[in-house]
Amino acid sequence: MVADLQETVEAALRAAAEDPDEGVRQAAVIALEMCDTRRRVEDLVRGLDDPEKKVQVRSLYALGELRDVRALQGLVQVMRSAPADLRGIAIRLLAKRRDDRAIGPLIEALDDPSVDVRILAVEALRVFQDRRLMDAFLAMLPSAEDDLKVKLLDVLGGIGDAGAVPVILPLLQDPSPNVRRLAAEALGQVELPAEGAS
Repeated sequence: MVADLQETVEAALRAAAEDPDEGVRQAAVIALEMCDTRRRVEDLVRGLDDPEKKVQVRSLYALGELRDVRALQGLVQVMRSAPADLRGIAIRLLAKRRDDRAIGPLIEALDDPSVDVRILAVEALRVFQDRRLMDAFLAMLPSAEDDLKVKLLDVLGGIGDAGAVPVILPLLQDPSPNVRRLAAEALGQVELPAEGAS
């Protein structure tokens, strides 16, 4: 039934693409491109379930290029349920999209069992200017693994918010010299209020 309706719509649009009016022809061609994109998204989402990892990866990258909401949903689905390497690819592709609808799922990835995936999620979220992110990063920082602390300090330093100081200061005493160095660098990037300012 749905396939028949789609064929009917596409046949009508192909006929409209031959209309004497240029505006009608242009609208019909754009609509046909959208129909093609929808069909392509459906095929690519099916490719995510393919038993061959190569097909899954190709499908992921192809979905990353499409702006259809179902492509976004396919990437989020992989980020939530696939093996860590595929979750990482999905996170990178979500970051590349810079779509605010990806913020929530990327915040969920901050709790991923894989530290590598959590690091990628922090890196992906750095492109969004959202206050919730700093709060989430600060909550993670004290108990994070060293590699994740390094990434969090880098991102928090880039944000430069003075609210991070109480969480960053104790890291100047961290056992890892790399963490101590990045804590110092992050504190140097914090925008502190000017003296005498209230």
